[in-house]
Amino acid sequence: MAIKPPTIEPYLDKPIDPILAIERAIESSDDLENLLFEDADLLGITTRRLEFTGCRFVRCSFVDFDVKRLSFTDCQFDHCDFSNFEFSGCSLVRVAFEDCRLTGATFLDASLMHVQFQSCMLTYIAFGRSTLKQTRFAQCDMTNASFRSVKHDLPKLESCKLIASEWVETPLKGMDLSDCEIAGLLVSDGAWRGAILDASQLLELARLMGVVVK
Repeated sequence: MAIKPPTIEPYLDKPIDPILAIERAIESSDDLENLLFEDADLLGITTRRLEFTGCRFVRCSFVDFDVKRLSFTDCQFDHCDFSNFEFSGCSLVRVAFEDCRLTGATFLDASLMHVQFQSCMLTYIAFGRSTLKQTRFAQCDMTNASFRSVKHDLPKLESCKLIASEWVETPLKGMDLSDCEIAGLLVSDGAWRGAILDASQLLELARLMGVVVK
């Protein structure tokens, strides 16, 4: 099944004051739909529920969000900064991250469906007890990333750096890592079984398993 891209209208309204637009949506319990957020610092948002649908974010920074139920549907993020952002409990459906920074971002108990990460900085990103369905990571730096107790249907990993990343209670069976960097990758016992690797990676795999190769 192909990963579905976001469905976004060609012409979007651009709020004069992005923070005010979000605050008004919170007050009226409305969703934010078909909006363009550009060069905006979206900070200090606190609420129980916030939903974005059909929105595009360009060069935006997300700081100090405290939202209990955050949802993005049919959204695109281009050159945005989510460093140390809390996506915990968040729902993402048909979402694309392109050239974004998510260093230290946390996805705890999050649900991702038809989500793509393209050329993103994902160092120290953490997925815990999350569900990944129809997801793709391409040309991303995922050094020191953490996947713990993640349920997935074999995310696509294309030319990614997985150096020193950890996959705990997250099986790799059927996952294609053949064009990724896997130096120092940590997995649970037996989790390597069924993973797809390139022949050139076998020496590194032996090292990871504690085998001394002469």
